[in-house]
Amino acid sequence: MFQRIYDERVRTPYGLGLYLGLPEAEEGRFLPIRWWTATPEQEAAFWSDLPGPHGLLGVGYRLNGTPPLAQAAFANTRAVRAGGPASAGGVGSARGLAGLYAAAVWGLNGRPPLLTPDTTASRLPNPATLVPELKDIGVALYRATGNGTVPRTTIGLAQPRAGQIVGSTYLTVLHTGNLREAGANEESITAVAS
Repeated sequence: MFQRIYDERVRTPYGLGLYLGLPEAEEGRFLPIRWWTATPEQEAAFWSDLPGPHGLLGVGYRLNGTPPLAQAAFANTRAVRAGGPASAGGVGSARGLAGLYAAAVWGLNGRPPLLTPDTTASRLPNPATLVPELKDIGVALYRATGNGTVPRTTIGLAQPRAGQIVGSTYLTVLHTGNLREAGANEESITAVAS
């Protein structure tokens, strides 16, 4: 369904060569993704800066499997290209990707930008302004969990997710910023979205 909506509302009207699910007719234009070539030193430096195979990113990329998932081989299969899963991204040219960014910000081919104040506005502003009693509930919850029974990091990670669940960009951005200021690592913050 998402592919159809993207195709009808974005790709076709803006004339983009960027697909979520590569049509078979376009298959001849596809060039396989190549595994990188690096010196042993470069490869060691790359892997030393990544979380382990059992961390959130490692699990997400199936680096914890036996054998680990070969990312390039996975993306090179017709089934993945045709399916267009969000986790593997779209298929297109550099011009197609640049066109999507241009369409998003400035508009393209005489069409308006995809992103406007209306399309990027929070679906729910600060809910405390709509339901003042939420402040009292929040204070009570803080008192109940602020005694250390629930680790502060757990509470901190739950807060952006709560903002996502209620569709509040305001709360999601607010609490994500609080997490960064508190020193939470990017892997933990990113994992909240999934």
